[in-house]
Amino acid sequence: MTLTSDSDLRATAYTFNTLDFALVPDSPTSPNKPWATLLFRRMISNTGFRNEFANQYADRINRNFTSERVTYVIDSIRQVYLPEIGDHLTRWNLSYDKWVSSYSAIETFAINRPSYARLHLKTELALGELLQIKVEINQPGIRTVRVNSIIPYKFPFYGIYFKDLPIKLTAIPSPGYRFVKWEMGSLTSQSVSMNYNMAEPGNFRAIIEAARSTDIKIVINEINYKSSSAKDTKDWIELYNAGNSTVNLKNWGISDGGPESGYIFPVDYILSPGMYIVVCRDLAAFRSFWPLVTNSIGDMGLGLSSSGDKVNLYDPEGNLVDFVNYDIDAPWPTDVDATGESIELTDMFSDNNAGKNWKSNLPGGTPGTVNILSSKQDNAGPQLSEVRLSCYPNPFRDYTTIRVEVDVAGKYRIEIYNIQGNLVNTIADQNIEAGEYYIDWYRNGSNGLPLPDGVYIIRLSGEKKLFNTRVIIME
Repeated sequence: MTLTSDSDLRATAYTFNTLDFALVPDSPTSPNKPWATLLFRRMISNTGFRNEFANQYADRINRNFTSERVTYVIDSIRQVYLPEIGDHLTRWNLSYDKWVSSYSAIETFAINRPSYARLHLKTELALGELLQIKVEINQPGIRTVRVNSIIPYKFPFYGIYFKDLPIKLTAIPSPGYRFVKWEMGSLTSQSVSMNYNMAEPGNFRAIIEAARSTDIKIVINEINYKSSSAKDTKDWIELYNAGNSTVNLKNWGISDGGPESGYIFPVDYILSPGMYIVVCRDLAAFRSFWPLVTNSIGDMGLGLSSSGDKVNLYDPEGNLVDFVNYDIDAPWPTDVDATGESIELTDMFSDNNAGKNWKSNLPGGTPGTVNILSSKQDNAGPQLSEVRLSCYPNPFRDYTTIRVEVDVAGKYRIEIYNIQGNLVNTIADQNIEAGEYYIDWYRNGSNGLPLPDGVYIIRLSGEKKLFNTRVIIME
């Protein structure tokens, strides 16, 4: 159909494929000349980015831009102007019928656009068929559930996603309540966060009930007590909610002595099960290196000794909830002082006051996210066996952060090859659980010296899987 007038454009605008418009590779005219669409076209060719983009797009249609919500907002604005519109039309000699027609066109767009937007997304990105999910909570007023990147306005929540494109569901109980399990037909999962592979439509129900004292388990999970000069974040301590109950950390305390000293959480901070919080000695210094780790707080003022120290965690009543007396001698990790690595707990349910249960991490550590050596993830439904590998920034000068995501536990290797195909460094060679990991690479080769600028290949291999990504080092 050829658009010949403003009225035609308004009447059919909801059919316009904006995604095709944004990805056009060879348009000779503005605003979509090839250079203007190049970045998005290159990014969408990356499988990981494509999947995240598609899920985020679907999230927004399912929550922010549903026909019901958009028409409600449009009508609420119309009600504001309605008492004045008669005088306005008379003052400027405008047509009331045209105003009604324009409003009707906007409403028609709101009603019809979601179905066309999903179709365009499916077609342009070669996605699977559209499948519906339903998410319920047994007690809707007791907090909520996160679906991918969104928290629905109401429950039950109905959303449309794409076949074989995994989604993530996370239960978020209110303080004083605990997550019990997910129910999906005859399947159940005790993991707060659950990945579902969208092999078929799914109905999910989060079971939440009043918490017991034994459900609260806040763990000292990672400690950075000796930063490197290249990444001087100052001291920090990571806490992890390994329990089933959401906890408000206001008036909780961290100290190297009694509950009356040290750092006290000054404001409400809601830590849901499976979530992390980083308590920093110097928040500005920390975020200068970790600007995206927003689940961080400070300044705690408490300094950690590089020759061994104690860290005590107290609840608001002064009860000792957790403690770690770390050391620099075996069986505690012994290489931190020379490398600037953090130490991390290998099993969140082990005795974290035993040195054998701690390992040295990477320089700078993994603050605010899963430890590189301990990741547990629960999945329901038919599973894909996939690996994902990416890095940012790319190109880079000093260091890049390698992101690894695997769906199957096993032994994996991360290797760096030069453009001639020669192995120049092995970043990791170890058994890991299914999950997501972040590793900083400081452009060094196997001899520890910086590699020259140029193109390199990062290779992830293991469990009959092989994945490569290209990275560029710049001077």
